[in-house]
Amino acid sequence: MEFLKTKKCWAPKEKEPEALEKLLRAQGLFKEHFLVASTGTSSSELSKVKYIVHAIPSFLKVIDSQIEFFRLNKKDRFLCPLPASHIAYIALRARAERLGAYFEEYTGKWSATRFAKKMMDENFSFSSLVPTQVFDLVEQNVQGPGIDKHQILVGGAAITDQLLLRAKKLGWCLLRSYGASEFGSACAINKKADFLKDDFSQSLLTHFEYDISKASFFKVKGQALFQAYLFFDLKDQSFEIQSDLTGKDAYFQTEDLVEIDHNKLKVHGRGSRFLIRNGENIFLQELENKISDLLEKEVLVLKIPHPRQGELPVLVFDAHKYFKLGDIDLGNTSHPTRDSIRVESKISELRALIIAKLQVLPKLQRPAALINMPIIKADTGKILYAKMQESLSHDKDLEFFDLVWPQ
Repeated sequence: MEFLKTKKCWAPKEKEPEALEKLLRAQGLFKEHFLVASTGTSSSELSKVKYIVHAIPSFLKVIDSQIEFFRLNKKDRFLCPLPASHIAYIALRARAERLGAYFEEYTGKWSATRFAKKMMDENFSFSSLVPTQVFDLVEQNVQGPGIDKHQILVGGAAITDQLLLRAKKLGWCLLRSYGASEFGSACAINKKADFLKDDFSQSLLTHFEYDISKASFFKVKGQALFQAYLFFDLKDQSFEIQSDLTGKDAYFQTEDLVEIDHNKLKVHGRGSRFLIRNGENIFLQELENKISDLLEKEVLVLKIPHPRQGELPVLVFDAHKYFKLGDIDLGNTSHPTRDSIRVESKISELRALIIAKLQVLPKLQRPAALINMPIIKADTGKILYAKMQESLSHDKDLEFFDLVWPQ
């Protein structure tokens, strides 16, 4: 696997992977390994970068398992529209190199129509996408190559069955997956045979062993699991290594709450991403999926405390992006402008639309308010939920718009 040997550290330039690689090579460390930066942090906000360390021989076991799962061969053509710092990029390129197949990076700014045209015009048969890119394809009504001509692996967190069904009708074969950088890409994937029957469940792959903790957290064990975490300090150019990350039973426990039924994985969401309202547990990821299907929009749900009910779900939107406002100051209410009046009207329309479409939700799952705040994302496009929840808790200047539901 030549490209993993010539480049050891994979991260955005701002995280200074070349400096870390120079240090590691000078000390003779991780000769048969590669390191990929965690996707859960933004390069602009941390002085310490978290890397996940993989042994190349073990990682290749994951790749070989996926090649067999997808029934790939040398004739397949691979197109990757993800950044090189993403574990999905590394896995996609490794599949191609393992097979001796053609691999190409999608260059330039992301465009759903341009991606589709390239897939069809140049007969690409395999790719990987993140949920935001899938929303673009569906919302822009972009026709795909036909479900019998390609396969696309998609991270599963924000992908609902309804969205996959809409994409399928457009001719896209999107196979939902569950995985993490610690696993070296996906460990559970929707089989194409199931996808064709409108069954979007994710089957567990055979290169790991799986279990569930007493608290319902997902646990993984196997030689293909990552080896260690490395924390690189950008200020003093030093690093520390954290190993022994599994429990006494050799399982690595994730933060995801799951169910396993007949070798199929159902993910409820992060353990930290749930609320208790009037004694009822509500998983925010599942609620986001429901609302996303009803509104046919990508949505974000956070939580706020309430003295009587415990916690309440709130729906987040970025008014400047949603309404394409440019540099309009929404906080300037002392001198209303045409733009600010227009925005108030738009928000009223949005509240009415949300109430009309979300009335079908059980009462406890209905959002209590709309909150105008920017969506915070990592370099890879992953939403930083913890960072947003922290901002929601401490930023007193955020704009809340109550949602009043009919009795």
